[in-house]
Amino acid sequence: MSTILFDLDDTLIQSMYVWEDAITALFKELHIDMDFERAKQTFMAKRFSEVLVYIKKYFYPHATIQQMNDFCMAFVIDQYQQLKVQLSLFMNKQKKEQPWRL
Repeated sequence: MSTILFDLDDTLIQSMYVWEDAITALFKELHIDMDFERAKQTFMAKRFSEVLVYIKKYFYPHATIQQMNDFCMAFVIDQYQQLKVQLSLFMNKQKKEQPWRL
């Protein structure tokens, strides 16, 4: 392997939406009705673990924090696997079109 790409802060791939989508999917799964913009404002400065504690404290879902975490992690892993496939296709295309850049 001659190159490793590491994207932590959406520099190369916009992926932070995956976490927003995970919380949206969790709300749907738990039948929680919360406006998305309000949720973003409420959760923006919180760690993911703090978001789950907030949900448990204020919405009283039947799920435990661990179950909510597992649901979101499965969702996120699935989404990142899809991004990985897209990145692989993009990199292969770049190698064919502009091999001197990689």
